[in-house]
Amino acid sequence: MTDITSDLVRDLAAYGRGRMISARADDVRDDVLDHAFDELGFDGDEESLWAQVREAMTAETTVSRILQEQATKSSSPRERVKTPPPWDAVKDGHLVTAPFRFVPVNDSVSVLKKRPCSHDHPAEGRLSAVIEVDWQVETPLLIGETRETPDGTQTVEPFRLGDTWAVPGATIRGAMRSVVEVAASGRLSQLNRHARFALRDFEHPRYKAFVERTTGTPGLQAGWLTMVDGTPHITPCGWGFVRIADLVGSDDPNVTSKWAHKERDAKYAERQITWQGAAAFAQSNAKPFSDAGEHQGRRLFQPGDSNRKGHLIVSGAVPGKGIVNKKYEYVFFDAGADPVPISDTAWNVFETSNCKPSQNARKPDGSWAEFHGTYTAGGRVPVFFVGNLAENATDREFSFGLTRLYRIPHARSIGDVLAESAPAHKVSNDGTVPDPDFVDALFGYVFEPKDSIAGQPANAQVAERSDPADLARKGRVTFEFAFPEGPGDFHLWPEQPITTIMGPPKASFAPFYLAGVEKDYSTASKVALAGRKRYLVRHRPGTDGDPGKPLLSALRDQNADVSGETKTHLRFLVPQGDARFRGRIRLHNASKAELGAILWALTLGADPEARHLIGRGKPFGAGQVRVASLKLHTRRNTAWDADRSANPVHWKAEQGAGPLQDLFDAFGQEIAALTGSPSATWHKSPAIQALLEAARPRGWRDPGTTYLPYMSEGKQAKAFADLRKKTGIGVSRNPDARRPPGRLLQT
Repeated sequence: MTDITSDLVRDLAAYGRGRMISARADDVRDDVLDHAFDELGFDGDEESLWAQVREAMTAETTVSRILQEQATKSSSPRERVKTPPPWDAVKDGHLVTAPFRFVPVNDSVSVLKKRPCSHDHPAEGRLSAVIEVDWQVETPLLIGETRETPDGTQTVEPFRLGDTWAVPGATIRGAMRSVVEVAASGRLSQLNRHARFALRDFEHPRYKAFVERTTGTPGLQAGWLTMVDGTPHITPCGWGFVRIADLVGSDDPNVTSKWAHKERDAKYAERQITWQGAAAFAQSNAKPFSDAGEHQGRRLFQPGDSNRKGHLIVSGAVPGKGIVNKKYEYVFFDAGADPVPISDTAWNVFETSNCKPSQNARKPDGSWAEFHGTYTAGGRVPVFFVGNLAENATDREFSFGLTRLYRIPHARSIGDVLAESAPAHKVSNDGTVPDPDFVDALFGYVFEPKDSIAGQPANAQVAERSDPADLARKGRVTFEFAFPEGPGDFHLWPEQPITTIMGPPKASFAPFYLAGVEKDYSTASKVALAGRKRYLVRHRPGTDGDPGKPLLSALRDQNADVSGETKTHLRFLVPQGDARFRGRIRLHNASKAELGAILWALTLGADPEARHLIGRGKPFGAGQVRVASLKLHTRRNTAWDADRSANPVHWKAEQGAGPLQDLFDAFGQEIAALTGSPSATWHKSPAIQALLEAARPRGWRDPGTTYLPYMSEGKQAKAFADLRKKTGIGVSRNPDARRPPGRLLQT
């Protein structure tokens, strides 16, 4: 535990008095403790710390009065944390703003009653088709690739195929599949079921329980993570604390803080320690450490003459500048123990907590990005762990990480939440692969063996006892590149790249991405995924004028005073005259219902207002397109030589459904039959209505449709934290009018 020194109390009291000026009184305690833990490295008892800081703050008359008023409103700060303040639609409603909404998850799935049509020969009763599509671009479009400008800036510019602007078929395919999944009651499959988001919130009940487990016996333990025969193992070892003052030879806070602000690599270089690669922390490179006694429960060691040799383990740089309260690094002592294999479950939890979200090729993030190369090279990586290492395969609370207070996973993965709340979308858990649905059969699919048991690691036996045709199937619809067409042309805009930042809430932000009273991935109460995310269409052609101006303003409003690494430089394509993109879509061995599904998705059911969004900048209104016209060529497999579709179907947006209605009806009847819903009302389902509502332009300034405006001094992060508290674990169950709706972001 970190000491509560007079310097620490004084610094935090000054910080708290400053926060009194710009924050509400009842938020000051949280601000002070967040600052202590996150910025100053404090890890001791927060109640003792707050009691001393509050006493120091009351030396100021004005602050004393405010704190006394706060005390009369709440009997103790802890009570307020345990029972979050109730949701207030007037005071808190401004926090619920985002450029996307969620389409409700369908209750039933259009699972096929027989095996999908094959590719090897023309099937009786089926047809082949070619759809020529003219895409009208209504707002600046960017489907980009990164190029380096003459001044060395990495700028994302529109994609070219040779010297010609192009829209990749994969972009159109993705947009159409997402629409068909909704309209056809498809399985929610385009998600990472195994992701368990990481948690390091000292106020969260789950993390508090973790911190308690780090104390006592055996408490927090240490070891070396290594790869043995291609699999992860941990070799337990002894460990202790090393005072930074003993490393730098001075108790001067300026000197110790200078060390704390150094990057990990610089610290190891200064001590001449090999910490990366196959030779990392080799036993032969251990150095002597002598026992320095015990202080406040910490076993201390210091470099010096001793027969006991160990390895200095340092942390990364403390962010910011100036004096910080970090006082310790660590030493690991080899204990001659044998390496213990880590279970697939424990390893999956570690990776998902330390990698950027991805189902397959996970990309190491944070400290793991620094150590991953060492691990794959066969070197030793220092880790801390909690729980029974020998029984880590069955100890659900076993976890390990790269720092002493590491991030732990939430109790539920995305797959867990989906399986509990929407069983129709659950991937089979009986050791078999699921039956494909209408969407899978048309677009193709690959069922990963690891997905056969939702939320669990790979089950390789599934592949061994399954027909290969059940595990994967090629799609019967292909999308070609679309190229400029028409009398007009496209040009780059603006002349100088737009500099902006992209930092919206991600799926880990439970208040938006979960539905239920307690919106938290570790709640014991019922919770569900909010649905399929759809960005809102903004520009109203003929009403809103030049879309470039509001788009430029929206992008620049995001340009906060942050480091250049987080900024993105963009240029878009803007049409001149009647410039359009034209591309072709081909279907093979398709049914009338499948052809109807593609046509319904392209035209959004021939809704005259609805539009698609593709490419970058969708949250800000970029990439708005519609199908202005199309030409449909079909030929029946049973009349392959006789029917050459001499009379193709021509369709324009102004016609409504027109000649496509028959195919729309075939699509609707098929989905109704597969899901057991009335064929006359399939298109009126809540999911389809929400999809169309999000696709209809609503203007550039519709309230609640932008990201929370950037606020300086950490206020934006504080606003998101407030939203988590007021919708998370322990939220009071007030009358419906006073608690958040099941889904905060609804169309």
